[in-house]
Amino acid sequence: NANKYIDATAPWVLAKSEDTKPRLARVLYNLAETLRICTVLLQPFMPATCEKIFAQLGVDDSLKTWDSAAAVGSMPANATLHKGENIFPRIDTAKELAELDALEAAQKAAAQAANAPAEEPKAEAAAASAELIGDHEEEISFDDFCKVELRVAEVRACERMKESKKLLHLTVFDGERERCILSGIAKWFAPEDLIGKKIGIVANLAPRPMMKGKYVSEGMIFAADTDVDGGCSIAFFPDNTPAGARIH
Repeated sequence: NANKYIDATAPWVLAKSEDTKPRLARVLYNLAETLRICTVLLQPFMPATCEKIFAQLGVDDSLKTWDSAAAVGSMPANATLHKGENIFPRIDTAKELAELDALEAAQKAAAQAANAPAEEPKAEAAAASAELIGDHEEEISFDDFCKVELRVAEVRACERMKESKKLLHLTVFDGERERCILSGIAKWFAPEDLIGKKIGIVANLAPRPMMKGKYVSEGMIFAADTDVDGGCSIAFFPDNTPAGARIH
């Protein structure tokens, strides 16, 4: 409806005449207020992105509440907008296809390397590996495996938690939306080690309330146990790997 409103009012035409400047001001105000209300409603799904939009709209905390979304016309008439980064840039189709081709080539190369004959492991390494492997899970069918949705996600925010020394609070973008994931890796990784990185997640894991329901974790990241006494390693994907790419 906002797009239709822009087409109907043609603000670029209103800007050409001093006589229509008052009408232009009203049109721009209506559009800014519409953006504010939509951003309030989107906060549970895109918290970090919504904060960027609020910053560009120049609104204070009182205009970010649920109640404020029901009051059209709450923004000050003299509100000042702030130009910032392009929050939703247009997708470069050719670039995205090239990155997908590169990802496919990398996966094929990794598969070939994994299938290459390996040297016989040393006795000590074999013994340590057996201890680390431990018990096996029950065998599952291929159909069962296909029910697990594995995707690449971009870590957009990460912070330590006051409530737990073990957990990190990650905000990741899965190609469609931002989601919260709580992960017990705080002992081995600092937030700055993860922000901006591409990681693998289980995308269709049922949401899990944690910390007495204060948080809801919406997925699980890939992390490997690196030794029997503790230790953790994360497989990072190249920066040009698209967020949301399916992992097979």
